[in-house]
Amino acid sequence: MDAARKPPDWRDTKVGTKVRAAAWLATVVGEGNMFSRKQLHEAFPDVANIDRRLRDLRGDYGWDIKVFRGAPEGADMQLVKIGDPVWDPARTRRSRPLVSAAERMWILERDGFRCTSCGISAGESHLDSGDPAQLYVRHVVPISEGGKAGVENMVTLCNSCNAGVRALGDSAARLAKVSRYVCDLPARQQTILLAWMAKGERSPSPVERAWAMYRHLSPELQKIVRQKLADEVERTADAETEV
Repeated sequence: MDAARKPPDWRDTKVGTKVRAAAWLATVVGEGNMFSRKQLHEAFPDVANIDRRLRDLRGDYGWDIKVFRGAPEGADMQLVKIGDPVWDPARTRRSRPLVSAAERMWILERDGFRCTSCGISAGESHLDSGDPAQLYVRHVVPISEGGKAGVENMVTLCNSCNAGVRALGDSAARLAKVSRYVCDLPARQQTILLAWMAKGERSPSPVERAWAMYRHLSPELQKIVRQKLADEVERTADAETEV
């Protein structure tokens, strides 16, 4: 890292939390190294939204931070690549206009909390790598190419589709693996897949959409929904018994 990109002291509370988080990652963690969410929170015990600052770095400034969801205690995150030097306004260029939390949630709900390209939902394992999927909100037409900043020009993509690269090896290996997997599907599932191919997108079933929406509720709200569903199932069963 050259002198012009040298970050400030991450412990300096006079600096914004986003810059402090970036400086901590760059100087304490280091590019290519692993760290844990526990270490992050221990470094910033007085910053309630420190996780949001990392999402800002990943989504708006090109910082490649990989998250291993469901990993055992210990290092569950990796600073793959340092992005824009947010501590140097003269050299920092936000990759896209900031999307509010409400707008991001609206887009995710509209897209059924699934990648609109491959259909995977957050936390599900990618077929190619086995890593859990992460969902991002991205512009369909980049702002730099004349795209609008509104939600109508935004779409949900997983980390793999967003990168545009599949870790399946060379083209021949990818073709062989995908072809074998597709041809081994039961006939009914092949028919559904063919319909998705024709439309160019996956159409989640109502129960899949309901499951995705349920998973994004807090534990307290999940409990309420479970009870409501249990009551509804019981009422339906009683009605069928009476008939």
